[in-house]
Amino acid sequence: MKLNDRLTKIEKMQRSPMLPALKLIRIIYEPSKTGPREVGAFARIRSKAGYTTLWRGENECQNNFEVRIEFHRLH
Repeated sequence: MKLNDRLTKIEKMQRSPMLPALKLIRIIYEPSKTGPREVGAFARIRSKAGYTTLWRGENECQNNFEVRIEFHRLH
């Protein structure tokens, strides 16, 4: 059996061909007179199509943003 055939056979035995992507959310702050103020957040996720950057909407709460990240990560 050739090496390439062995690797193909081992990859087929795995539960999932792609490891789950990490979910990293970065929050952006800007200085103000009353202290740091949150101005936005974004997440960069790995999907089957490559890397995608998602920005949190202006009035979007954190929970909805995380649900949207999970949806994009799985599709």
